[in-house]
Amino acid sequence: MREGDRVFMYRQAPRKAITDIFSVSSPPYFDPYGAWGGFWVPLKNITPIKDITMVDLKHDTILGKWSFAKCSSQGVVTAPVPYSIYNRLLELIGKDVCGKYDLAPEPLAKTVSSGQYATEEEFEDEILEPLFRHWGFKFQRQQPCYFVIGSQYHTCFVDFIIHDDKGIVTLFEDKIEILNDAKLQEAVLQAKSYSLLLGINNFVISSPEGFWIYKLDKNNESLVEKISSDEFKEKEEALRDLLLKLRNKAV
Repeated sequence: MREGDRVFMYRQAPRKAITDIFSVSSPPYFDPYGAWGGFWVPLKNITPIKDITMVDLKHDTILGKWSFAKCSSQGVVTAPVPYSIYNRLLELIGKDVCGKYDLAPEPLAKTVSSGQYATEEEFEDEILEPLFRHWGFKFQRQQPCYFVIGSQYHTCFVDFIIHDDKGIVTLFEDKIEILNDAKLQEAVLQAKSYSLLLGINNFVISSPEGFWIYKLDKNNESLVEKISSDEFKEKEEALRDLLLKLRNKAV
């Protein structure tokens, strides 16, 4: 949590419901003698809201996909809120309350998966790792990549390096969202630098919005194909074949 973050307060008693909106009022701190693993964060109550019960969460077509609702809050102390869930909660809270307390929806792309994942790690766990296993590829996750500037050694981490029995196929650079060309270009520059360091002639940018497949010719990258998350299922095997062709320089 960071100062200024909004917090939806879910209570177990006297009723099981989201009842209030809080704000993180100052940075988190560590108390080795406290509960909750020693980590605490000061909160300020912004406003009570009309109860959004666990039954409401589970029966809603959007909120029912939230991991917090799926587990009925069991064993949960804090839970991240994906953007799609946040936007739906704001709809239920209502325009009057949202306007009064400056609660604005987060921008999303017009794809079914945009905003569904709270963290990059969750996206990788639920989508990418199962995909690589289905393809029959092996992979290293958060693979260290070393480079030298002057006399200083630096370490970066590649989200995924994918390989088969013949060697490396490609690398994936993952983002929790890519909603515009500027964000895409940032990811491209990052993945391109990793590819050049590792001697890989192609790379993939992936996010809940889709997949962007690039090939490298020396220091120049070019987009080979973009596949949105809405069309991914029908093009899944074609993407696998494309990556193998790029590795073999057949494109």
